Amino acid sequence: MLPPLPKQYSAEEVRSDDGQRTRMYVDGWMQRIEIPHQHMVVISRPDRGVMWQLDTEARTYRQAKLPEHLEDAFNPDMLDDWTKEGTEKIDGRRYLRFVARSVHPDRAHAIREVCFVDPKTHIRRRITTFDKSGKGVVTIDWLNVVVGPPPREVFNIPEGYKRAYHRRRRQ
Repeated sequence: MLPPLPKQYSAEEVRSDDGQRTRMYVDGWMQRIEIPHQHMVVISRPDRGVMWQLDTEARTYRQAKLPEHLEDAFNPDMLDDWTKEGTEKIDGRRYLRFVARSVHPDRAHAIREVCFVDPKTHIRRRITTFDKSGKGVVTIDWLNVVVGPPPREVFNIPEGYKRAYHRRRRQ
């Protein structure tokens, strides 16, 4: 199992396949994910029971109800059997190296992902996903990481946004 992430942090994810960047802010179960290439921001507020999806071009947002007891929700780190396999240096710093191996019978024990974790903060520094042949297909680097509480205002709808409502389909 991977070490648990800090309860409060912000970070930028950069993908190797297309160079796209995503910014995330986390404070417990509150999250904000900024996806600039899609002109989208997603804010989850379990304390209010809502999730907002903001369109940064139209300056509108949609609202959806979140399920109760979100803390019991799915944890993607539990999907794989992660094993710590030593350490490795990235940009001059040493990170814990974790490997997720496939449990699929056709690829038994093949490496699916490699994750490098900061030994002190448990922040993921780099995650590489491999295809069936064992070739690395995408690497995600976590950059500009700040461990600690993000500004509270990032978890609110910015001023000037208007609510957009879903259209109902006619039957």
